[in-house]
Amino acid sequence: MEGKPENYLLDILMLTYNHERYIARAIESVLSQKCDFKFRLLIFDDNSIDNTSVICREFEAMYPTIIFYHRSYENLGLVRNYHKAFSLVKNKYISILEGDDYWTDRFKLSKQIGILEKDETIGLVHSSFIVTYPEGSTKKAHLGFNKFFLSGDIYDHYMSGRARICPLTVVFRTYLYYENVNYKYYLENNLWTIDSFLWPAILSKSKAGYLDEETGVYRIHKRAITQKADYLTLSKRCLDVIKVKEYYNNIRPVKDFDIDKFKLETFLEMLSLLANSNPDKEEVKAFRKKLDEINIGRFYEALIEMPIFVRFLFFKNRTKILLSIIKQKLYSLK
Repeated sequence: MEGKPENYLLDILMLTYNHERYIARAIESVLSQKCDFKFRLLIFDDNSIDNTSVICREFEAMYPTIIFYHRSYENLGLVRNYHKAFSLVKNKYISILEGDDYWTDRFKLSKQIGILEKDETIGLVHSSFIVTYPEGSTKKAHLGFNKFFLSGDIYDHYMSGRARICPLTVVFRTYLYYENVNYKYYLENNLWTIDSFLWPAILSKSKAGYLDEETGVYRIHKRAITQKADYLTLSKRCLDVIKVKEYYNNIRPVKDFDIDKFKLETFLEMLSLLANSNPDKEEVKAFRKKLDEINIGRFYEALIEMPIFVRFLFFKNRTKILLSIIKQKLYSLK
């Protein structure tokens, strides 16, 4: 049994895979929270092959009314593992903390739940955070961001890239997830990350609250990947972003947002990645096929008709003037 739902106010979802070096600190940061309400920590292990499961089971044995460990015996991947996690949520609020990150503010949950309980128009509360890099350096998030873009009705700001929300900082209302998140679309398109699809769904129907303080640490890990793998990964992310922007722009149009310009800028980025990956003919064909799937194949046609010097600038992704030239060419195509 995982506790009667009425005994808990909040479900914390912790997804993990091979996090033996980090998972203990993540769990301890949850257990250190000072609250006047009960919460559950639901851990979802995606078939780790290191000692992650051993560590999690030890904590579960010590805190059987708080920690509930779920292990998959096949690798589900991020998308399906999150789907499993959300299907087991039972309580009023949801928080997310992945197994390699951790919280630093012991009153984080108490502050955020307090805001949500006082104002029904607020659907999620997030905060600033610290980014830590493999070599040990750190950086405060939201530096240079206009704080006006981080709280209130920020749907347009988020969709236009003026606001950033990190999953480890958020607490949100469960009913907004169930009523507004089309996870079937998420699964069918195998989107690469949960937050880019989750936050617009909630922000399109509610306001955001913001704590102007760092409440946790987000780790960036060193990964040794080839240029080709880099292209394949990042181009998939670019395409996913376009799909998400189009999906939500059709549900609630974003003010002062030019979807065609956004596609063009994204296409520029993809072409730069492709040019630097020394692609073979089959990869170029696959690239074109991907573009056709989201109706921006005509951008490719526009590029082919460009003079060589313009193509050079195109790959380098340099000037706004170039964007204007290409856009004019784009609209002249039939």
